[in-house]
Amino acid sequence: MKRAFVFLAVVNALDALLTVIGLKYDLIAEANPFMKLLYEIHPLLFAGFKLSFSIFLLLFIYFRCLPSSSAVKFIAYTASIAYGIVLAMHVYWIHFIFI
Repeated sequence: MKRAFVFLAVVNALDALLTVIGLKYDLIAEANPFMKLLYEIHPLLFAGFKLSFSIFLLLFIYFRCLPSSSAVKFIAYTASIAYGIVLAMHVYWIHFIFI
C-alpha cells in the first residue's frame, strides 16, 4: 500500500506540472470541469489543489497511518492504473512538441 501511495503522489505531482504546461501552451484541454475552473481562476490555484493531494498521501506515509481496508486498496490501485493512463496521454502530446 505504501508503494501505491508514493506512486500516486509522484504521478499526481507530474500530472499537475505537465497539465499546467500543456494548458499554458494550448496543447491540451482540461477535461475535468472543476479543475478547469480552478485553472481559469489561476494556474497556481490549480497546481496547489492538485499538489495538496500528493502532500496528503505523503502525510499518510510519514505518520504511518496507511489505511488497510480492501476498499482503500482497490481505490489506490485503480487510481494508479488511471494515472498511468493519464501519464501515457501526457507522453503522447509531449512527443509532438519534439517532432
